[in-house]
Amino acid sequence: MAFGLSPLFWSQAVITEVYTLHTLFVALILWLTLLSQEVQLFPLRGASQKAGLLNRVWLDRIGGLLFGLALGNQLTVIFLLPVWLLVGIMRKGEGELGSMKGAVSHPRTLAPLIDWHSLARRLGWLLLGLSIYIVIPLWARSGSPVNWGYAVDWDGFWWLVSGELYQDRVLNLPIEYLWPRIRNWAGWLQTQFGLAGLVLGFYGLLYGKPRSNRFYWITGWMFLNYSIFSVGYSSTDSYALLIPAYMAFALWLGLGVGKLLEEVENWNKQGWLIPFTGLIAIGFILLNAWMIYPDVDASQDMRAVEFSRTVMEIAPMDAIILTMDDEDVFALRYYTYALGQRPDIAVLSGALTFEWYREVMRDTYPGLIIPDEDCYSCLRSTLITVNARPVCESLFDSTEVLRCGLTE
Repeated sequence: MAFGLSPLFWSQAVITEVYTLHTLFVALILWLTLLSQEVQLFPLRGASQKAGLLNRVWLDRIGGLLFGLALGNQLTVIFLLPVWLLVGIMRKGEGELGSMKGAVSHPRTLAPLIDWHSLARRLGWLLLGLSIYIVIPLWARSGSPVNWGYAVDWDGFWWLVSGELYQDRVLNLPIEYLWPRIRNWAGWLQTQFGLAGLVLGFYGLLYGKPRSNRFYWITGWMFLNYSIFSVGYSSTDSYALLIPAYMAFALWLGLGVGKLLEEVENWNKQGWLIPFTGLIAIGFILLNAWMIYPDVDASQDMRAVEFSRTVMEIAPMDAIILTMDDEDVFALRYYTYALGQRPDIAVLSGALTFEWYREVMRDTYPGLIIPDEDCYSCLRSTLITVNARPVCESLFDSTEVLRCGLTE
């Protein structure tokens, strides 16, 4: 409940982005990883050993398929791969972390502890899930004007699926921004759950009693890896990468509430105070949600609609509209491509510096002359010169909306 009503996840859940689906995959993979500690997916009393083995087999298959599909949506799920591959494949009775200390120092003793059949199943079904990538080159040949990467060949495919465009941002935050980013990270954490939730989360981390100590290893790994990646990622919207870390913290918060109720039960033997304490905890969550609701409510946000309608009305006939930000290019693409309004105008983004994008735009606007230059300012100037069409620049966050008559 605390996680679902946290402002970051809530704000992403009401828009079209990769992070909500990514969160679903992370939650399912985490759930299956924790289930693997008990072997059976659906534990039954008196279940035979064969039934338990069958459950383990399906646990491996479902987990592998989900992991492959998750990699097809957001690459940062790779942080869970070591945990998911290693946890749950140790042979029964030999899989506790403590028993592996000797195996780590003597690697030859580690091999007999691993269930190699389970590991092979997980990797095999992961590859099956990765087959979702096949749709990329198929759809890239569909002729769609929205064709990021234009992955019709191997170079374009690899550029897209490897995230090559964003690789130089990983752990590349300038050092002067590091301390402010860390302070923001702490502030974001408090904003998600409120001060009371923050206290309960760390209380659960320190004093909660999960069924298995591996719960701490798994959730701690999630929290640290996604936090470090987000803090070090050189982008203004890196905070969205923290959602899995907040999921881990929400689980600690749940442990904290459980531990608090346990302490109340020990103190109040009659038990009347327990539901009262639980209601207070729920009340704090709802109060925090009520306070942040105005910031996450997107139902009245009509900026994209008003901007697009205005551009459609005032843009000159056969105009070339240059856009630089996601807000304006996505809004105008929707109105021109999806709704079919103003087919006479051409919407071009700053991605013109990519050769593949210029090729897509030439297919989309056959009558438009698009020069083959990598320098955007040079390309922009030549584009204005060689096309006998009015050229405008969109201004999403300005009252002017559209600036036309560009000459250079």
